[in-house]
Amino acid sequence: MNKVQKLHSEAMSLAEKAAVEQTHGKTESARPLFEAAYEKERNAAELLETNFELEPTRSILYRSAASLALDCSDKKGAEKLIEKGLMGDPPLEIVTELRDLLKQVYFQPDRKKQKEVIVPPKERVRSTEVNKLKPRLRRLMAKPLVLTMPEIIQDIEEQKKYTCFVAMPFDKDANRIYKHGIQSTINKFRNSKITLKFDRADYSLKDLRLWDNVRKKLQDADFIIADLTGANPNVLYELGYARALDKRAIHITRTPRHELADVKGWYYIPYKLRALRELSSRLARYIIDVTAIIDARVQLDEFTVNAYRHRQAVDIDGLIRDTREGIDIYTTNVSDFLSPKYTKSLVRTMTDHPVLQIRFLTMDPESDLVSRRARQLNINTYSYRKELRENLKKLNEIGSQFSDRFSIRLYDDLPTQITFRFDRKIVTAVVSTVTRSRRNIHFVLDTQQAGVTESFIYHFEVIWGRGYPVPQYMLV
Repeated sequence: MNKVQKLHSEAMSLAEKAAVEQTHGKTESARPLFEAAYEKERNAAELLETNFELEPTRSILYRSAASLALDCSDKKGAEKLIEKGLMGDPPLEIVTELRDLLKQVYFQPDRKKQKEVIVPPKERVRSTEVNKLKPRLRRLMAKPLVLTMPEIIQDIEEQKKYTCFVAMPFDKDANRIYKHGIQSTINKFRNSKITLKFDRADYSLKDLRLWDNVRKKLQDADFIIADLTGANPNVLYELGYARALDKRAIHITRTPRHELADVKGWYYIPYKLRALRELSSRLARYIIDVTAIIDARVQLDEFTVNAYRHRQAVDIDGLIRDTREGIDIYTTNVSDFLSPKYTKSLVRTMTDHPVLQIRFLTMDPESDLVSRRARQLNINTYSYRKELRENLKKLNEIGSQFSDRFSIRLYDDLPTQITFRFDRKIVTAVVSTVTRSRRNIHFVLDTQQAGVTESFIYHFEVIWGRGYPVPQYMLV
């Protein structure tokens, strides 16, 4: 704690100096002070990242760091800090303040662009403040969350309906956990403006193929609850698919010590079979936080995107190098990604990040689409097919060193897109009949923007599911 207190004190000192500079109109000299304060406060909060028992100090530090992030116009950083703060068990006062900061992330312009706004000194985390909140925290922890639910949701104005998919292992305790630990959470929202619907893989089967049912339910869900107990492969697969769709997830587990490296860093709610009512109460708090984030995302029906004159103007190479989880390429021709610049970045990124996966979805060189596209571009059909086949061979040679982490599938159906996904970033091009798409205008979007997931991620997944592997004869 001594290191945390030292970092926090230094951060507050810098923030106060920055506020004084800004008060006197010296915005240029205030900016580096705010940035230094932000870095120190964020480091202080991160030191308590997994120390959930140190509330409310933990969440107060995250609140302070998120506020400084907004001072530095780092909205993405602020959003992550807010989410981490809410993932603990903060008092209601801090929950409200964190949610207010989240509204600023989505609905207010950057603070440093508001030149006439005087930012007051940041609030110190004094021991007196912490001690004052501790009795309140003990009272909250001693009572079922249902007693305080109206206090949390009093600012919700209209009825909101949310669907939650529950990914869980189907063992002998599954029905008991689902009924008393998860589904019972509905009762805690009975007199509120929130309506919950829970769904599982084995409910309401509309198709004989189980995965088709699960995929549709995951696509329709607003968020998911994943029980990581025992690192069940089916649960991890469903959770991975949900993450690819950018769905918010709440993790629960009876086995906190996971052996899988990808799971160790995730936040989760630990629970015991003999205390399922406690699980239900904690889930209710998390659901409040998740739905608040969902609401903030979907309310922006109009937003600004970056447009570029052609593909070369987009920093594709930088996007590749910054990717940590997954790349999806949906294009008629993979030729651009065979350039030495992109190839080198793809190989290096795959090598540096052993969990990263790349999927290429491209036009079948033998399909009728090729002849139609060749006529549009006024090029020879035979030469175009030959070019596509040769590019497939080269791409397969690059991907062969990464085995199952590098996949190629073909499509032969419309509508088509020219869309690339790099984690949360989406690059999409205008498809026209007069020129190749690489020369047309490109747009860069974020999967957190309203409608982006439905317009691009869902479409890719559907076409990927309908696609088929590259025939062996095309690769020899």
